[in-house]
Parts: sequence; C-alpha cells; structure tokens
Amino acid sequence: MGPPALGSTRPGRRLLLFLAPLLTGMLLITAADASEATADSYVAVYGGRRSADPLFETLTLQASFEHDHRLRGFAVGHTLARYRRQRSLAVEVQYNQHYGVQEYEEAVLVAIYRWAGFSWDHHVRTTFAVGEGVSWLSELSQLEARRHTNTSRWLNYLLFEATLAPPSSHHWRFLIRVHHRSGIYGLINDVHGASNAMVLGIRYDF
Repeated sequence: MGPPALGSTRPGRRLLLFLAPLLTGMLLITAADASEATADSYVAVYGGRRSADPLFETLTLQASFEHDHRLRGFAVGHTLARYRRQRSLAVEVQYNQHYGVQEYEEAVLVAIYRWAGFSWDHHVRTTFAVGEGVSWLSELSQLEARRHTNTSRWLNYLLFEATLAPPSSHHWRFLIRVHHRSGIYGLINDVHGASNAMVLGIRYDF
C-alpha cells in the first residue's frame, strides 16, 4: 500500500479525537493547583540525528542513527501548573527543520509533565520529563516511508527528556531528548512505527 495523499486530513482528525480527552484530563487534574504556583517559561534550541529503529532501542541507546537524516529545532514552553513538590505540567510548541538527504519542516504541540527537586540537586540540578502531543510534517518523510509500509504527515508525538545544570545556574540548562513520531500501533492512518531522533541542546528558563 502506498503512502496517503498529502492533502488527507483524516489522520489529523483522528489524532485530535485521541488527544483531546487526555489533554483535558491533565489540565483538570492540575487546575486546582495552578493558583498556588508561579508560572514560568523557557526557550530551547537543539539538534540531532534520526533513526527508524523502534523506540525501545532508541531509549536504550541501541538504535542506528542516520548520518544523512538530521534535525535542528527551536522550542518555546510555558508552565501551566506546579504541584506535589516541584512536579509540573507545561505546554510546548516546536519548530523543527529536517535536513540532509531530504529537507522539510515539522511543527509539534506537546503537553509535558516534569519531575524536579531531586536529592542530588546540590551537585547537579536535574529534571526528567515525558510529553504527549501531535507532530505535523510539511511533506512525507523518506526515512519513515523507507522503513514502514504506511506513513503520514500527521502522527502522534512522544517526548522523553532530561536536563542538567550546575547548582549555581538558575536559567541555563543542558538538555537531552528523544523525539518520537509514531502511528500508535496503527491507530493513526494504519501507521505502525515511524521514527525517532536523539537530540542535544540548551534551554533558557525565564
């Protein structure tokens, strides 16, 4: 089966139907605590390489990353609420450029849950995060089409992140992320698997 027509909107509609209850629930859970927190924002820049290997292999550093499939990006985020001792919910918008053998753009909207306030922060200030959202490409990815039967411009997006900073730094952080696009086991346009990227960058909190 060939790739879907570029103008198809069905994947996007299905993804919105899937994400709406999840995001609404996350916002309702934290709404009661929003008034007790001081909201903050951040910007981040990053770059890395992509892989069509499974997510588990990427997370365990066993994936094969393609030298000719790269991305660089810029993200803006805002903390919606903090609760339970420095846990937080944020929303982030990303603009990414894919380049190498193929050049196209990607837009991402993602809700991110972060953990902070670890016992070793007096040595290295650390945060961990997971995110759930939606990813849109300006054209179909050759890397995803090469490794999988179906692909789509609209796919689910997952983020896994760690940030590190010296104790004296309250604004700058080093970040490492796994940037994951997938069809949620065929739920979106019958896409099974898609692609991952491992990226490194810096973040500025304000």
